[in-house]
Amino acid sequence: MSDYGTWRKGQDYGTILVDLDLHRVADLLPDRSSESFSSWLQQHPGIAIIARDRCGLYAEGAALGAPDAQQVADRFHLILNFSSAVERVFEERSRELVLPPEEEPEIPAAGGPRSEAMSPDRRDSLPVRRQQERRQQRLERYERVAELFGKGYTQRLISRELGLGR
Repeated sequence: MSDYGTWRKGQDYGTILVDLDLHRVADLLPDRSSESFSSWLQQHPGIAIIARDRCGLYAEGAALGAPDAQQVADRFHLILNFSSAVERVFEERSRELVLPPEEEPEIPAAGGPRSEAMSPDRRDSLPVRRQQERRQQRLERYERVAELFGKGYTQRLISRELGLGR
């Protein structure tokens, strides 16, 4: 059985079982193990579909406790995994993503100098500048978290104050 104090501090994990048809919590398990999940499923026969994250412990528990139930990925984790993958792709390919200039570039006269808006240096600087802006935003957010932590704010208050997840 988990100690409530360590659970609150994020050092232990429990399991929340939700009835997605009724949109309510069905039960709370004190740990995150295939044995307790399997045992719970055996005590509640008739479950036909199990929506879960990709954790192997829950897959094993579901297979043991309700072998005839269909296991599916839950919507939250599908969206979370998809958004993380898209973000990762955009970050990896940020150099290749170049937005068109906001103003129409001037067409240089034949044999005249190239427009500054079309120079390779200017095109390459936009993704770099955006990357630096994102880095600066992360640094400012980190500094704000450190400042609030230094003032004695708890993780919960900091996350609420800054609109962040713990």
